[in-house]
Amino acid sequence: MPASSIPPAPVPSAAQPPRTGVAVRHVRSLADVVEPIADSLAAPRTDPFSSDVLVTPSKGVQRWLSQQLALRLGTSGPGHHDGIFSRVDGLGFEGLRRRLLQVPDPDPWSVEAMSWRILGVLDRLREEDGWSAVLWHHIHGPAGGGGAEDRPGRRVHVAKRIAHIFARYARWRPDILRGWSGDPEVRPVTEPAGTAGWQAELWQRIRLDVPGPDLVERHAQAVADLAERPAPDLANRVIIVAPRALADSDIELIRAARHHEVTVFVMHPALQPGAEEPHPLLTRWGDQHRIAWQQWCPDEMTDADRPATAASCMDFPRTLLGALQAAVVTGRTCPDVAVDDSVVIHGSHDPDRQVEVLRDVLCDALERNPDLQPRDIVVICTDLDTYAPHLRAAFDPGTIPLPLDHPARGIRLRIADEDRGAVNPVLDVLMRVLRMVHQRGELTEVLGLLASTPVATKFGISNQDRLVELVDQAGIRWGITERQRVEHGLSVRTNMWQTGLDRMAVGFALPRTAQSLTLGMASPLEMVRSEDLDDWGQLTEFVARLATFVESAQEPRPLQAWVELCRSIITDLTVTAGDLAWQTAHAHGVLSQLSDEGGPAVGDSGPQLSLPDLIRLLDDGPARRAPRAAYGAGHLVVCGPSALRGIPHKVVCLLGLDEGSFPKRDRPDGDDLLQLDPHPHDPSAGADGRGMLLDALMSAQDRLLLVTATRTSSTNEPRPFAVPVIDLRDALTDLLGSAAAATITRHRLRASNPENFSTDARPASFDPRAALVASRSWLPAAAPIAPAVGGFSDDLIDGRLAWSVADVVKALADPPAEYLRHQAAVTPRRQEDPPSDEIPLDLDGLQMWKIGDAMLTAVLAGSSFEEARRAAWLDGSLPPGALGNEILSKITSTVSDLHERATKPLTEPSDQHEIEVWGDFSEPVGGATGFILTGSAVSHGDAIVDVTYSKGKAKAYLDLAIRVLALATAGKAQIKGGRLIAQKYGIRVTAPAPDRARQILAGLVRLASRARIEPLPLPPRTSLRTARNENRNAAEAAWTYEKDGFQSWSLLYGTTEPWRVGQPSSFSDSPFVALARELWHPLLPLMEDR
Repeated sequence: MPASSIPPAPVPSAAQPPRTGVAVRHVRSLADVVEPIADSLAAPRTDPFSSDVLVTPSKGVQRWLSQQLALRLGTSGPGHHDGIFSRVDGLGFEGLRRRLLQVPDPDPWSVEAMSWRILGVLDRLREEDGWSAVLWHHIHGPAGGGGAEDRPGRRVHVAKRIAHIFARYARWRPDILRGWSGDPEVRPVTEPAGTAGWQAELWQRIRLDVPGPDLVERHAQAVADLAERPAPDLANRVIIVAPRALADSDIELIRAARHHEVTVFVMHPALQPGAEEPHPLLTRWGDQHRIAWQQWCPDEMTDADRPATAASCMDFPRTLLGALQAAVVTGRTCPDVAVDDSVVIHGSHDPDRQVEVLRDVLCDALERNPDLQPRDIVVICTDLDTYAPHLRAAFDPGTIPLPLDHPARGIRLRIADEDRGAVNPVLDVLMRVLRMVHQRGELTEVLGLLASTPVATKFGISNQDRLVELVDQAGIRWGITERQRVEHGLSVRTNMWQTGLDRMAVGFALPRTAQSLTLGMASPLEMVRSEDLDDWGQLTEFVARLATFVESAQEPRPLQAWVELCRSIITDLTVTAGDLAWQTAHAHGVLSQLSDEGGPAVGDSGPQLSLPDLIRLLDDGPARRAPRAAYGAGHLVVCGPSALRGIPHKVVCLLGLDEGSFPKRDRPDGDDLLQLDPHPHDPSAGADGRGMLLDALMSAQDRLLLVTATRTSSTNEPRPFAVPVIDLRDALTDLLGSAAAATITRHRLRASNPENFSTDARPASFDPRAALVASRSWLPAAAPIAPAVGGFSDDLIDGRLAWSVADVVKALADPPAEYLRHQAAVTPRRQEDPPSDEIPLDLDGLQMWKIGDAMLTAVLAGSSFEEARRAAWLDGSLPPGALGNEILSKITSTVSDLHERATKPLTEPSDQHEIEVWGDFSEPVGGATGFILTGSAVSHGDAIVDVTYSKGKAKAYLDLAIRVLALATAGKAQIKGGRLIAQKYGIRVTAPAPDRARQILAGLVRLASRARIEPLPLPPRTSLRTARNENRNAAEAAWTYEKDGFQSWSLLYGTTEPWRVGQPSSFSDSPFVALARELWHPLLPLMEDR
């Protein structure tokens, strides 16, 4: 409502006597309650120092009403926004019940207090007790089972569930408890009588534990007291907004408050709620509204209690949404209804894709209406636990804006009703530590805990990525303490946290050349650097504290002792400061609340609780309650079905209306007697979901948007609409006929589908990254050769380009990567697997190579085979036991063979050679007419000798050949060639004459120089196979093995094969074959396989 149209607060009249009793008023929406509530609150109070009470169905509605009323109450004049909303206590329906019942604090009959008393009874159960046999077996398992310890948390869970059941009986079926409490002298039940038998006995036992009236007696006493006098803790004026299907006992309690001025605003969208033929959506979605209407006896209403004016189609916007709302309210169809975008059903796939669709839908809505603000939009999600991670990933702006970010990352979005971990990271750390006690303490779990903000702030790790790399290379997999290892059936210490930390410590202490040595039971981690020392110290301290808590949380203890341990975990592992300090305070408050809830019922010591019992208490109790409101702060709010139900918004989005999950179904509970004898007014999850849809429809002012699953993401097979979505589709069909099909938009499985970016896409995708991917579909199938880019004018020395031997080898071994490094400042890296939590049981080729290469290097450096084997065992890379012995034996055999073959050549006298070669190119490259090549080489006798654990790769051939050519060019006549000793075979390279060596070397350096300014399709292994045998089948076979690890190739050419680059007419005419000849044909005559 515009500010100018807000009426001034009415002037109260002191002459009007205060009304008492209950008055019921009918409103069609929450917007209709604002003015009458403002009028009521503006009237004088009997006690000027008292406060009124405003009862709302949710905190979100309470926050919205308080903001609306502040615009009307206490303003300095019409149109002024300087009002104030004060002297009004906001309550929920449960808070109103407590005040009417005059519940003491602490409440001996609260669910929490009953849970502790029931827990005490459960701990005294015996299998031979006839009445409790069912309970005993449920908690302890069948006879001969392991007992309650095999069902962790079962005791607490059962106690809390029974307490909730008894509380439900007290509200919804008080006659059940009244019948069980008929005799004040409790008589034991000697024969099992099924469900009702053990429940009756259990109720009688806990009833004897509590002095004074029980739940049912307390209610009866409160009704009698309210009939005689006002409730002492309740204001005279009470306003109740939108009650939904309350229990008959609740209504009896409210109606008994005849000495208070009680106004009940019953919300029902229809003009005539009791009409014989309501709109179909009212019939299918309006159970809660109809029940609330029937409960409050509308026959007693006067005309003044009903909406002031009748409604017609002319009172609603001239849109499809307005026509649908008018039909629901009036029961009549509006004429001349046309299709528009005010009601759209978006059919999508699984939750991740639905969130992507929602993101584009919101951007479309904001783009279409520049006046629309995030606060004008609400997203109601049917399953926040499932969708919240996807929503955070899709909308989180991050710390640094990135190019091609989705514009939705700029939307101010807040997720309300989030789970505990998302709301308070300190509590999340506490729960993760507690759960870790009986888990394995896996690498990813501990590193994830260390990376959480409160822990990272406490321990100050400077380089998390580097630490992850060190921990992985140290062989850490799982096991914080040896007890964890034993509990999970493994008694060896390898791959434990302490073992890996010891490896790092030895790596700092021993020189790098001693990598094959061991110190005690640790082998040094070679890759540690001095700058890693501080982070290693912090990690060691963190793991030590974690181990202390893991060990101390093993044995059962009373609740208060658990609370103190939890406080120690928070203090020793987390730190928050500044704007985040509330997280620690809230976490300690949660523990205090848990202590208070258990304290009155359990006394000083209380029952012994296991760790699973504590986790269950925290999961089900105060740790799940949000610490602060997330509504009314100007954000676009994503909330659960009930938080903002019925609050008017310009755009209402509904997310997750999927068949099978919406509406939610009541969980069957064979112990709940209400389900054995259901009544129409009983609480129902299905009725809640359908009622939420009706309120969402009526509260949408401009647009109603639904996102639902119509296909699966795994197979893209069709999925049916949820039944309530079918109801909406049918209602639209009644208004539009066959044109209603246009209100359904079906989205593609992938955000990068080109159809999402066509001119007629509705709504168009706003994802720049997806658009970039989609644009590739318009490129030719075979990538063309790109022209050369730039030159080397700034890098030349007398017209020559400076190279090192290592850089030439790197460029020729991966020409696409060389191009990306120098033209795009991108360094492609091998896609490595993330750190693993599993102790290896088998090794792949790369893992075996790492162990074999380390052993070979140690043996060639002078270590014994026994020392090398021991170091391999202690570095944590081998499987345990016999599996590791078998693998190590194979590796040792290979290393022994290589050592034997290399011993004689390596015993020849060695000599260090410095390389510096100046040469000219046959043709200039990028302005360079020649090169300067520098480096070094070590010869043994008359040859360079390389020994490698690998099977010999093209890169190793190039490295050896270039050094041989460089020494030959430099006139080192004593060097006759080089030898590569690899697994199973080797290769010899013969040194040519100096002039020929200079010519070949100039060609290789020129090719490497070209790789810096133009992308060359030249994979080394495939090109070597092709140069030896220009046959497409041979090239395909080599490419099959090479392409998977060739990340730079995929960045430049995608999945295009080398011989297809440049769109050649045939295989032999391709640029790839020409480059393979240029690289390898001068070298092949010098190379001899041995």
